Amino acid sequence: MKSSIYVSSEKIELLGYVKSGKRVSVKDYAQVPLPEGAMINGMITDHAALVEALGALRAQRPALFADAALLVDGSSILSKRVLVPKLNAWQYDRLIRDEFGSAMENTDHLICGYQKLGGKPEAILAVAVDRGQVESYLATFQDAGIKLSAIRVGVQAVLNFVDHHPDLQKQTFVLNLIEGVSVMSMVFDNGVNVFMSRTRLYSEDQEQFVQSMHSNLSGLMQFNASQNLGRITHSYYLGLKTEDLVAIREANADPTVRFETLNIYSVPADAEKLPPDAHLSYFGAALGEASVDLARSYRTADKLRKRQQPRKRWLLGLIALLAVLMIPIGFLAYQNFNMMGMNGEVRDFLNDPYNLALIDEIGIVEIRTGMVNRVFTQMTQKEAAQKDHVQLTMGMLDLITDTWSDRVTVERIEYTAATGVMRVNARAIADEDPSAYVDAIRHRALNSTTFGIRDVGTSGLIGKPEVGYTFFIEVYFYNMTPEPAEEEEGQP
Repeated sequence: MKSSIYVSSEKIELLGYVKSGKRVSVKDYAQVPLPEGAMINGMITDHAALVEALGALRAQRPALFADAALLVDGSSILSKRVLVPKLNAWQYDRLIRDEFGSAMENTDHLICGYQKLGGKPEAILAVAVDRGQVESYLATFQDAGIKLSAIRVGVQAVLNFVDHHPDLQKQTFVLNLIEGVSVMSMVFDNGVNVFMSRTRLYSEDQEQFVQSMHSNLSGLMQFNASQNLGRITHSYYLGLKTEDLVAIREANADPTVRFETLNIYSVPADAEKLPPDAHLSYFGAALGEASVDLARSYRTADKLRKRQQPRKRWLLGLIALLAVLMIPIGFLAYQNFNMMGMNGEVRDFLNDPYNLALIDEIGIVEIRTGMVNRVFTQMTQKEAAQKDHVQLTMGMLDLITDTWSDRVTVERIEYTAATGVMRVNARAIADEDPSAYVDAIRHRALNSTTFGIRDVGTSGLIGKPEVGYTFFIEVYFYNMTPEPAEEEEGQP
C-alpha cells in the first residue's frame, strides 16, 4: 500500500491508498495537528515541531510509511503557465530559470520541473523551488525516520485531476481550494488552465467571507473578459463548509454562474472515509510516476553539479606520493618501534574505568549540544523567513486606495506577502488616468519610511467609455528599515 502525505499550515495528513490504473481506492487516513508557525507558505520554519508530529503519525500508522510521497503547496513553490516552442529537456530547464529570475537572486539554486499543458499555443506548467527548501523537506523526514519516495507539487496534482475528468473539459470554470485563511483560485477555459492566483482571506465573520469570495470571483471574471476567454459558468469549491457554500449561493447576483462543491472521489466510499478538506492529499495519490518530482530533480541537479566540479589534480597527488616513498626506511622502522610501545600505554588508558565514564559523559554533552544548536538554527531560519516577507500595512493600502481617488476607483486587491506583490484591479474615468495614477503612486511611495516600491506596471487596459476604463497593475513592495538618527556631538 502506498501513501500520500500533505503538510499544511495547520496539520499533517496521511492517506493510504491502492491504485489500479487511474483509479484510487482509499484504505486509511490519519492526521495530526501542527503548532502555529511550524509551516508557512510551504516552507518549514520549525523543524523540531514537524519531526515530533511526523513521529506521532508514524507511531499511529507505521505501515503507511513504506512507500510515502510528499505533496507540497504554497506561495514559496513557484509555478507559472509559460508559452513555449518545442524544446529539449535541458532547454526547458534553462527557460524556467529565466522565467523565475526576478524572484530569485541566484537561479542556479533553483530546483526545476515542468509539465506540458494542453491547448494551443503550446504551454508548460513551470515549477521551481529553492534548493534549500527541498533539502529541508528531505532532512526533516529523514530525522523522523521516513524516507520519501517522491516530492510532488500541489498545482500539478489539481491539473492532473481536471485532465482526467472529461466532463470538465467543455467548461469554463474556477476551481477554488480553501486552505485555512487563504484560497488558491485556478481559472480553466475549456479544461485548460489559463490563470491562477492565491488570495489571503481577511474575514471576521461569514458575511465578510462571502463578500471576499464573490469579490475574488468578480475579479477573475473581469480577467477572462479582458483576455477574450469564455464566460465563467461554474465556480467550484473544495475545503468549504456546507453552510458557507449555501451562503455564497444566496448572495449570488449573477444567475449565469453555478456554485458547487466538486465531487473528486473515485467511489462514494472514499468520501465517507475522508474529511471535506482532504482534497490535496487525495489529488497527490492520483499523480503518476512521470509527474514532477522535486526529489528526483534535486538528485539530478546534484549529480550535474558534482560532474561540473573541477577535476582532481592527479599530478600533485602523484608528486606527494613519491615524496612519501622517499622517506628513509630506517626512520620508518624507528617510528614503528616506538609506536609499539605507545600502543600498550594507549590501550591501558582507554580501558581505564574512570576514562570510560568520562567518555560517556562527553557523548551525552555532545548530544545535548547538538540539540541546542539545531533549535538555535531553526529559530534563526524562522526569524529570517518572517523577516523576508513584506507584511501588509495600512500605509500600503492607503497608498493604493487614496491616490487619485477622485479619478480612479480600486475594485479589488490581491496581496502575496512572500513576494511583496500587490495586484490591483481598478477603474478610471479617462484613458490617461491609469498612467497618471501609477506616477502618483511612485511619487507618494518616496516619502514612506517603512516600505518601498521596486517596480509597478500597468496592463490589461480596456476602453469602455460608458462605464470607465478597467485596468490592472502589479506593485512590487519591499521592506525599508529606517537608519538610526546620528547623535549630535556632546549629546548623551
